[in-house]
Amino acid sequence: MGNSMKSTPAPAERPLPNPEGLDSDFLAVLSDYPSPDISPPIFRRGEK
Repeated sequence: MGNSMKSTPAPAERPLPNPEGLDSDFLAVLSDYPSPDISPPIFRRGEK
């Protein structure tokens, strides 16, 4: 019989999201992106 070793499972690539934190997460745009001289902004200042 050969030698055998117990292997540990690989860790998850990303942590699972916390279901309690979903209600408090938000994104606020601080400036137009990209700037208007490059292309029309995708995100505009003041959007949530």
